[in-house]
Formats: sequence, structure tokens, C-alpha cells
Amino acid sequence: MTSAESDAWNALFSNLAQEIGFTKALLTSVERAQGAEEAGDAFWKSQQMQAAAYFASQLATALNVQPELRANVQIALQATGRPSILITADDIANFQRDVAAHGLPVFLTEALTQLGADSATIERIRNSLIALSPSADVVSFPEMLTDPALITSLQEAAQALSQFSGVTPVTLDIKPGSVPNSINPKSKGKIPVAILTTDIFDATTVDPTTVHFGRTGTEASPAHWALKDVDKDGDTDMILHFDTQDTGIQCGDASASLTGVTLRGQMIQGSDSVNTVGCK
Repeated sequence: MTSAESDAWNALFSNLAQEIGFTKALLTSVERAQGAEEAGDAFWKSQQMQAAAYFASQLATALNVQPELRANVQIALQATGRPSILITADDIANFQRDVAAHGLPVFLTEALTQLGADSATIERIRNSLIALSPSADVVSFPEMLTDPALITSLQEAAQALSQFSGVTPVTLDIKPGSVPNSINPKSKGKIPVAILTTDIFDATTVDPTTVHFGRTGTEASPAHWALKDVDKDGDTDMILHFDTQDTGIQCGDASASLTGVTLRGQMIQGSDSVNTVGCK
């Protein structure tokens, strides 16, 4: 495996670990809120629902980043010239029968455990795999990593979670014009981050004095900012610069987040992938 392949896979696995962790935390908070409601404890219910909203927003952030991380894996694999692997409906059906009879393969169980999945989560995954209806179409790997239907599902889930949390998702571009978004956590420089104006969000409505950016979106305040057309699409975006040392970004991080508030008091949150360098 090449270094590029390894970095791409590790970034995706890190994202999946976050997804599992935030999902478990969200479900736990919701269950506790339901218990508090049944017990007539309004205060504890409120506290748990606030926690659920936070975990929902973090899960939405992880899901928003995942399509780009999947694409990075596909690009890294294809760059090596490895041939695509065709997977037929019969292949999937045979795999399902094996999972039903013997459980998930050991390597997959170990990988899920390392990502933070407990036995109950692994069993849910097993049951979900068994219940899937194999498509009659032939699919191929790694192209299936960026299957349009899957990407749409991830985006829709992220949007629903953002609505639940009461946070408006925004489109970020860390280090505009750079692919990948390489960041040296040891650098004493600054990281440019653009909040992009889209059909559904006007970046000029953000109050830059409320913005924070970093590993979780709560760390660094901007050193300076400006309004300009960052992506050259004819509208006005917001570009902010943050001191790298204040962001809390660590070696191995696969994404970074931004939070803030609009001039009308609406909370915003966005994220983009990062590639840490200079760590060895």
C-alpha cells in the first residue's frame, strides 16, 4: 500500500470512528431524555436534549466530510493503477449467507471494534447486511465508495441532523485552491478558511467576531477576515485566517470544523477535510 493510500484510508477510518462515537452518544442522550420525561424531570430532559442536539451537530459534521474522504480513497487507489474489482449480486448473496451462518468476518469485526463499535453496534451492522436486497446491477470497487445514491444519503442524513440540532450547515473551503488541504500542526503560520455563499446561505451574514475554527470548531478566533469572491462564482464569500497553533489540530486529524453565529443569531457549523503533514 502506498503512503497516499494509507493516508486516505486512515482519514476515512478516523471519520467512521467519529460517526460511530457520535451516533452512540446521540442515542444515549435521547434515551436518557425519554427516561427523564417518563419520570417527570423537566430539567434533566432539557439537559439531555441539549446534549443530543450537540452530538447531532457533530455527527452531521462527520457525515458532511465523508464524501470527500471517500473520494480521496478512490483517487489514491486508482492512481496506483490497481484494476477495479467487480461485485455481482451473487457475490453479495453468498456473502450474506456466510454472515448469517458464521457472523461477520474476523477482520471486519476487529476493524469495527478498533473504530469504537461495541457488540450491540456490530450485531446491528451484521443484521443490516443480512437484510440488504442485493442489486441486480454489477458494482465495482473502489468506484462504489462514491456511489451517487450513497453520497446523497449521507448528505440527506447530515441535513436532517443539522435541522434537529438547530444549527445551519455552511460550506467551508480550508486553504482555498489547495488539494489536499495539507496542514502542519507545528507551523507558526496561519490557515485561510473560506465560508462560501451558496444558493441557500449568504456568507456575508456571518458575524466574524463569533467564529471559531479548529479541531472541534471551538478553538481559534480569526486573526483577520475579509469579504471576497473566493471561489470565483460571482457572489461574495467570507475568508478568515486563523493562527495554526491556536486551532488544536493534531497529527492524524482528518477534518477541522468552524462554528459561529449570523448577525441574526442563527448558529452555523461547517467542516472540511484536512491532511496533516510534518508529523514524523
